[in-house]
Amino acid sequence: MSEILVVGADSLIGAALYQELSNCGIDVIGTSRRPLSPHKIHLNLLDNLDHWAPPSGITSAVICAGMTNVENCEKEPDISRIINVTATKKLIDKLILAGIHVVYLSSDLVSDKSMLHKQYSIQKAEVEIYLHKYLYASCVVRMSKVIPSKFDLFVNWALDLQNNRVITPFLDKYFSPITLKFCANFLLEVVVEKKYGLYVLEGSKRINYYDAALELAKKIGANSKLIQPKYCFIDDIGSERRKINSFKSGKLILEVEPLSAEKIIIDAAG
Repeated sequence: MSEILVVGADSLIGAALYQELSNCGIDVIGTSRRPLSPHKIHLNLLDNLDHWAPPSGITSAVICAGMTNVENCEKEPDISRIINVTATKKLIDKLILAGIHVVYLSSDLVSDKSMLHKQYSIQKAEVEIYLHKYLYASCVVRMSKVIPSKFDLFVNWALDLQNNRVITPFLDKYFSPITLKFCANFLLEVVVEKKYGLYVLEGSKRINYYDAALELAKKIGANSKLIQPKYCFIDDIGSERRKINSFKSGKLILEVEPLSAEKIIIDAAG
């Protein structure tokens, strides 16, 4: 009988976690919004969830589904809110009322001053706040930037630099990279050990995109003068951050520490 439910098992993180659980011999069921996705049950957060019920035998569920592209959330705020807030809350209610431990994937952008007015950050923060009433049965994992083995941005940077084309990375935009593998291993421990509260998963250090491009140019022997930084021109919206940190937070001790930001960048460029 299956024990773990991965909601959004076709997503970047969901697929990696689903595979990691399977590799460890753990019974797992995945959901997909694609009706004919093989070996997965259908669940679309844009559908009416009133009659949806979790499969029997599930003890823990990880919510990986959602609209995660920040720009798309800004362009389609109504749709993104249905997916990221309204349907997600309803899903959480159904899971917890069925006695299922819930792990919710959030983002470090909820505490980033430059993102406080962005729909994605607002929506993630709202679900975190909603989970306060379910502290006894849930866990929030607030993650920094997850970088897959082939990250399009870095791959394209490398190609442009190798072909003597200018790239324009942000000088005032920072990220704290973690690998997809590291993220999946972390989540595996959270769900198997049924952790509760808030966990912050971040990389070894923060780096801006301009410095990341310089690291890449150095590694591949490209001309650093091709890297011409630009600015986000983020509005000054004040220094106050959302007060959503009432969770009991903690750290997981993993056998593998995060890779250095520089190594992640180089590896992700192929």
